Amino acid sequence: LKISEELQKTIEKIKDPSFNETKVLKFGQKQTVLTIENIREDWSKIITERKKNIKYLYDLDRIEEKEYEERIKNECGFAEELYTVLISWLKRIDWSDLEDVKALYYFTEILSGHYSLLEKYHNQLQDIIDKLIKKQDFQIIAHANLGELVRNLVELYYHRYNYQDDNDSPLFLEMVHKIPDLIKAFPEDSYIFELSMLENHPKAEDVMADLLQFYMCNEKYYSYVPFASDLFGEHNQYSDFFYKNSSNIIELLLQKKNFSDKEIDYLIEDVLFSQLNIECKENVIEAAKKHIRHLRERGLEKYVTKFEKELTELIQNFDKNYTKAWDSAVRRVAVSKSIFKSIKLIVKAYPNHPKTSILEKIVAEVKNFENKPKLYNLNTKPKTIFKDFHFKLLVIEELMYNQGVLKPVFLLSELMKEHTKREIDIDEEGYDVIPEVKKYFKNLDIPVKLLAEVETLYQDSGFGGGSEFIYEMFPYWDPGAGDDVFEVTNKAIADLELLPNLKKIIGLENSEPSKKLIKTFEEKGIILEKEDD
Repeated sequence: LKISEELQKTIEKIKDPSFNETKVLKFGQKQTVLTIENIREDWSKIITERKKNIKYLYDLDRIEEKEYEERIKNECGFAEELYTVLISWLKRIDWSDLEDVKALYYFTEILSGHYSLLEKYHNQLQDIIDKLIKKQDFQIIAHANLGELVRNLVELYYHRYNYQDDNDSPLFLEMVHKIPDLIKAFPEDSYIFELSMLENHPKAEDVMADLLQFYMCNEKYYSYVPFASDLFGEHNQYSDFFYKNSSNIIELLLQKKNFSDKEIDYLIEDVLFSQLNIECKENVIEAAKKHIRHLRERGLEKYVTKFEKELTELIQNFDKNYTKAWDSAVRRVAVSKSIFKSIKLIVKAYPNHPKTSILEKIVAEVKNFENKPKLYNLNTKPKTIFKDFHFKLLVIEELMYNQGVLKPVFLLSELMKEHTKREIDIDEEGYDVIPEVKKYFKNLDIPVKLLAEVETLYQDSGFGGGSEFIYEMFPYWDPGAGDDVFEVTNKAIADLELLPNLKKIIGLENSEPSKKLIKTFEEKGIILEKEDD
């Protein structure tokens, strides 16, 4: 291969048996082994140096602007060399030569950020990936199999298209169509393939149902429990594709075949209950024992004692912890329409399954939860009515978040745990006012006794970090991006009688108050202090 001397040297370094085999160091010691990060830094320096040379030629009028731009775009020819090496290496490698395979794996790890020439080499890469799908999986290094190497090739597409919001590219979609086959080819490494790519599949829901069926019908893969967190995980937002459509996926799954009790047990226990943290005692204990066995196999005896102690405590306190986890699970199902519907679909399809009674109990308790009094009542009818809602918010800030006397303290995260009418999605809705929070603050009754405790109000423009109520009502409020304060208007004049001991307002200028409002405050003897002061 005709490649630069610099690249040839780095490849020789990667092939060194000691490459990336870092050691645990004592305090003050330095790592002397060459690592993936070292090579990435070397490649970055090569590209930077070449760019300087190309710029120098351009400044001397040795090359035209068009050639200059093309060479810069191609990372000054370095990307061309990288892909030439990659394709050639993948085509001629002897997969039984583990040292060479190991070096190739490291090369694909380092290459992941270089995708400028992906289009040019797409066809060759696709042919290679098609062949790798048919290969038997095997271990390359301690924590990486062949599937991990293939993942590195797939990630070139993820970074080039999905990461850059160009996921309607035909090349990207061609890669997306291979993801299901890749997961089935490397089922023990399914977590490594980007599910966010699979969202772009034209039949994404059906594909996910098919993949779930694949795992349900292959008992040897039960311990891997793929996709469970994407369907039912507690950290999902409602806008997350597979979580939002989880009930549709379960419905499609249940239509595919008549599953055995064992297969449905896997779906209920390992996929659903594992994410609700209400797995049966036997499964939890077995998972803990398996973890301890893996620690012993890897020679990590110093950790075994710690986890054996945790296992003993787990067994002793299981019933108590399970009751607590159960209550939390019911609350999660109550606020998640997708999980609730998924449970009802399983109950309907398999009414005689041994664990259906547990699902039915969840459904019954969810209905009870919906009717229970909540921490935050959105429909309170306040006795004290403010004319200016934004002025009331300043009062809430003072009494609830500053003095801590207006209770309960409102937290959006807590509302989301009990609000059953709909799922609030902060990632999608947080760039504006959350209507439920606005309704809560608007209907919140503030006792007259507490209103008498208000002596100072502060309208924070963001200069002071922003008011607490703003971030609960408008999570991604950003004054630096042009978001305004909630302006106090002339309506606040009528509200002054509610605050008999108000002496000072800081930052009112952020509302651009009218002369009438300023004059009224001054006549009442209220000091208007500028925020900057």
